[in-house]
Amino acid sequence: MVAELEERAAERARLPLEGGLQPVEQVRSQGYDYRVGPGDVLNVVVWEHPELTNPGNELRDTQSAGRLVGPDGVMFYPYVGSFQAAGMTLAEIRNFIAENLQRVIRTPQVDVRILEYRSQRVFVTGEVQQPGVSVIDDTPRGILDLINEHGGLTELASQRIAVLSRNQESH
Repeated sequence: MVAELEERAAERARLPLEGGLQPVEQVRSQGYDYRVGPGDVLNVVVWEHPELTNPGNELRDTQSAGRLVGPDGVMFYPYVGSFQAAGMTLAEIRNFIAENLQRVIRTPQVDVRILEYRSQRVFVTGEVQQPGVSVIDDTPRGILDLINEHGGLTELASQRIAVLSRNQESH
């Protein structure tokens, strides 16, 4: 039985990854653009326009001055209005805001960054030392990276088989 499982695992290792998965090395070498999701908090800076960077000139720290992407993926920005930010990269959001601000500002200089990554999480469970949740951010990580972040495998864990579940499908 164990030999059969090991043989199947070795066979699967030779097959292309399922479900659109790519080896993390390939993702790292091609470059990785994080896609914003519901719950993420963004910081938008419009250079030489503090009234847009910090509307109302409120005394707030950078964290609380962030723009929340709502549960429906929509974000609001002054003079731009509400727009679908979920699914966009930071560059796409930056360009979208800059284009829409051109109605009120000549050649706006816009910068966007993520203050808090909240939208994408991975639950690492099973035979790992410290099961728990990891937040997906702008750094591509593979399954082994996530396992190591949670203290590594226990003595009872299989070192050949890992199950990745996404959208109620297991790979």
